[in-house]
Amino acid sequence: MNLNAIRVVTAAGSLFTSTLAVAQDVAPQDSSPVTGSAPAPRPPSYRAALSLGVAGGPYSAESALSESPVIDFDLERRVDGAFTIFVGPTFATGKGEFPRSIGAHAGSRYFFGEQIHDGMYVSLQGNFMIFNDGDTKDGHRFALSGLFGYAQPISEGWVLSLGAGIEGSMTSTTETTVSDCYFFSCKTETTTEFERNVQPHVKAGATFRF
Repeated sequence: MNLNAIRVVTAAGSLFTSTLAVAQDVAPQDSSPVTGSAPAPRPPSYRAALSLGVAGGPYSAESALSESPVIDFDLERRVDGAFTIFVGPTFATGKGEFPRSIGAHAGSRYFFGEQIHDGMYVSLQGNFMIFNDGDTKDGHRFALSGLFGYAQPISEGWVLSLGAGIEGSMTSTTETTVSDCYFFSCKTETTTEFERNVQPHVKAGATFRF
């Protein structure tokens, strides 16, 4: 083989080698595992929840309402990330001086995990109730509570939670008494009492998130 042929073969080999190297650099790399296993499914992203909660001892020890547990029904909606807002009706039934109470509440919760209703959270809630004894006494109550709690999922949708914290409340009670009746006219007297209280607050709940 003459010298010119050797030069041509050498140049062609160098060009082929450099072209192969460039093609390997430009070719897309396959990041999928060689085993061919499917990627892990992403956890579901929950947007809302329905809850039933029971709060113990929300009223002062001196009040007849202290015997009545408070039942909350919540409709909760995730606003952004792990931050939620909720609103719903409130009921209280008991054997005390005021057996019937009804009201409403609203508040918000922040969960420290990636999903709502999973792990530790903090909550702030306002509550307003009206009550009466069916006769001469009636009143209303406003309360603001802050809780630190934990939510434990027990299935894909169901969650149990427990929170404890502190509550401040103001209660107004009005009593109307009738005296000195003459014919069809009676004299009435109205007395209003105000009570402020700060005390521990505990709330347990069952939640279905979706």
